[in-house]
Amino acid sequence: MSSHSPARVSASGSGRNDRLSVWQEERAKALIEASLGSSLSIAQLARECAQSRCHFSRAFQGTTGLSPQQWLTRRRIERAQQLLLGDSLLTRIAQDCGFADQAHFSRVFRRLVGSAPSQWRLSVLQDNRIANKRPGQRAVNVPAEDRYRATCR
Repeated sequence: MSSHSPARVSASGSGRNDRLSVWQEERAKALIEASLGSSLSIAQLARECAQSRCHFSRAFQGTTGLSPQQWLTRRRIERAQQLLLGDSLLTRIAQDCGFADQAHFSRVFRRLVGSAPSQWRLSVLQDNRIANKRPGQRAVNVPAEDRYRATCR
């Protein structure tokens, strides 16, 4: 009987945790960033990283803690939060961030952030207005990724 637990032995039997190399991680993340507004398959990412689809998915999750699809979705929501700081229509933001339609965008946004995109926008804009109106204080604009992380804790 082997002393290795099944969860710790990789498909190659080496006993190492599956992880992407530095170049593979950087390449995958760059491709995801470049594709936030369009479709991108796991198979495409895997090919670009010279791995099979299954091994790539396992290694990506081992490296980032998220599946490739979860990473892509979170990056799309973070991008949407940046766009929500402007005056773009929700339908346009949904399209620019690669969602099928506004309803799908709103469902995913609410699930990950905890409020509807329009409510989140109003809340952030109101917070910024309040911060800007306090005498003697500088307005502090919190980067979108920090607001996103704060809502996900």
